[in-house]
Amino acid sequence: IYYYEKGFRANKFGIPAGVFSGGTLPEKVEAFYNQNISKALALEGFQAIKNFYNGNGAVSLRQYISEVSTEEYSELSTDILDQFNIAENLINDLNENFYNQILTDNIKVLETYDAIQQGTILLKTDMLSVLQIPTDYVDADGD
Repeated sequence: IYYYEKGFRANKFGIPAGVFSGGTLPEKVEAFYNQNISKALALEGFQAIKNFYNGNGAVSLRQYISEVSTEEYSELSTDILDQFNIAENLINDLNENFYNQILTDNIKVLETYDAIQQGTILLKTDMLSVLQIPTDYVDADGD
C-alpha cells in the first residue's frame, strides 16, 4: 500500500501535477532528463502493483480478500481490480511525456491521480479492514 500511495500515486502523478503544492511542478516528473519514458515507467510500476495483487501465478492477495471478505465487502476484490483498470485506462490516455502533458493539459493528469486515489481508499481502508490489519503508518493527505 505504501508504494501504491507514495511511490506511485504521489511521486508519479500528484507531486508533478501540483496536488500537494500551490501549482504544477512538471520538473518533478520521473525521468525528467528522458521525458519520453514517463508513461512507460508509470505503466511498468502499475503492472508490478497489479501483478502483486493478482498473484502472477501464485496465491494472490485478490484471492485471499475474496476468501475472507464479509458480506459487506463481498465485491471488494473485484472493486479493487475494476478501479485498477479505470486508472490504467486513464494512464494510457496520457501523453508519453508527462512533462508536456502537465504543461498542456494537466486536467488529465489530475483525473488520473483521482482514479488512483480511489484505489488508495479501497486498499488502505476497505482491504485493511477486511484483512483486519491496522494501518501502521500515518499520513496527512486527506484520504
